[in-house]
Amino acid sequence: MKKIIFPFLACIALPTTIHANVDSKVAEFCLKAADFNGCVESMSGTKKNNPSPKSEYDNALVHLASLDTSSAMKSINLFIKDNPMSKEAYLVRSIIYSYDLTFDGKTTFIKKAIRDLDKAIEIDDNYSYAYAIRADNHFYIGNTNQAKRDIEKAIDLAPNHPHTNHLRGHIYKSIGLEFLEKKKYELAIYNGREAQDSFETALKNHKPDNQNLIMKRFFPFGLTYYIHTALGDTQLDLLFSSYRGIEKKGEGGGDEAKKSLIDAINHYSNAIISSPTKKETDKYALDTKDKGGIVHTNISDIYLWRGNAYQLSNSSSDQNKACEDWEKSKKLGNKEAISSFRNAKC
Repeated sequence: MKKIIFPFLACIALPTTIHANVDSKVAEFCLKAADFNGCVESMSGTKKNNPSPKSEYDNALVHLASLDTSSAMKSINLFIKDNPMSKEAYLVRSIIYSYDLTFDGKTTFIKKAIRDLDKAIEIDDNYSYAYAIRADNHFYIGNTNQAKRDIEKAIDLAPNHPHTNHLRGHIYKSIGLEFLEKKKYELAIYNGREAQDSFETALKNHKPDNQNLIMKRFFPFGLTYYIHTALGDTQLDLLFSSYRGIEKKGEGGGDEAKKSLIDAINHYSNAIISSPTKKETDKYALDTKDKGGIVHTNISDIYLWRGNAYQLSNSSSDQNKACEDWEKSKKLGNKEAISSFRNAKC
């Protein structure tokens, strides 16, 4: 009786006609497998010659996370060939173009990335992540107004998405620093606060145990470390400096400057707590050497910057803390910390 039932169940289980003539023994064996179709393909010798489109997409994500650019591009191109209306595939290829193949200020691949993101949005004009990545690309090539339109659209569609908020934070922080350089302090502060809000939203909504491969590509050491570092930079480099500029003009700002300095120190401290070890960052740098992509902050830099923040507080106890941080940074190989340590006569 069992010899009759198993082939019958196998025929019911097949979701497509590709295995309509599958051998009954193969079908009986594969009924015990979690992935019936995959098992049949493997047992029949067809999987190698006929990889499913889904597997090529998954392969592309794995290669993307490990910065294997050529393999990621090959897999995603194969997937797009068979799935020309996949918005997710165009987004993944745009990431390869813009973050792994673009360096030294060249924009050829940025333009290709934007075309892919245009296509993704054409397929689904509510695809928030595509707007966010496109905003970053436009900002990179100087299209600031378009970048702002795209990032605000992305936020409207997905107000709590961690990476979208992270990108928005960096865009507004960069705009704020441009205003700071021009001594337009009020505008610098406005953009700094916008950046701060976005970074804090990203931190609040980030779930460390639910990081997919795309997020792993951008944040190999976890988003928390990067967000606290970005918040520290926003407070120290942008908001503190802007409020100090206002204070020097005799227009107040002293209390806000002190608060920004304290906030910067706290965020750098949290970044240090959640940071990878130097061994981990050195290994990552070695593994990804010559592969392009995002430059990741070393913990020695964070000790340097927290030391700088302590120094600016002008209290004797904080001066000692500054020297301690520069000493740690110096031991980790940071050359700038050596100068700071020496100049402060630590």
